Amino acid sequence: RLLVAGYGGSGEAEEVGAFVVLDAETLAVQYKEVQSPCGKPISDLKFTADASLLIAACSDASIYVYEVANHYNRRSVISGHTQAITNLDLSEDGKYVQSAAGTAELC
Repeated sequence: RLLVAGYGGSGEAEEVGAFVVLDAETLAVQYKEVQSPCGKPISDLKFTADASLLIAACSDASIYVYEVANHYNRRSVISGHTQAITNLDLSEDGKYVQSAAGTAELC
């Protein structure tokens, strides 16, 4: 099992939008992203149920998809919101992403 934690921040710190993936039992670092994929804070991070993908919701109104088995290489970027994404949910099979933005937009 894996855990993911974002560094958060106000947009001024160097680590804004960075995140780290940890082994859930040992807390050993499995991966560390030192820069935000969008240059802005990340609002939500989730693994698919099978832990094959890591999904990041970003303040640039985009969703970033990473392949876990491929050293967290970015697989795709999903756009469609007009404002910063506040949270996201995944279907049990990991095939669908539902996201919400600050203006009550759902995608």
